[in-house]
Amino acid sequence: MEKLILDKIDFNILATLSRDCRTPYSSIGSLVGLTSKTVKARVKKMVRSGVLDKFIVRVNPAGFGYRIAPIEIRTNNRITKDEVIRRVKQIAALAYPVHHVGRTSAAALIIKESFENKTVQLLSDSVKPATINRISVSEQPVSMVLVKQT
Repeated sequence: MEKLILDKIDFNILATLSRDCRTPYSSIGSLVGLTSKTVKARVKKMVRSGVLDKFIVRVNPAGFGYRIAPIEIRTNNRITKDEVIRRVKQIAALAYPVHHVGRTSAAALIIKESFENKTVQLLSDSVKPATINRISVSEQPVSMVLVKQT
């Protein structure tokens, strides 16, 4: 990999791609004052140098009828973050795990069925001696209906 020194334009390109990795090079070029060909060359350099690792698509689970439940858990000296994650994954799918400074971790639970108090209690019991600081279920609207073609 080649070493690359990024300038302000490169950071603007990265910011645009981080918002939507499918943004056309011509649109990025208009924003940063370069041609689409030059933007493409800069992006290729960032890929070769390892600055850009991959372009990904993040699927919104709500599009498939799932609910999102943000959760914040605080660990202590008797249980690791990895062990808490392993235990939570036995109850619900887990997305977007983030480890904060200290012993607090946040993530999103992806759930299909209704989220009841007994589920919260089951989660709370399963992560002990860690504690759940916050958990809430949100309904995220989706603007289209997905249909499987046969």
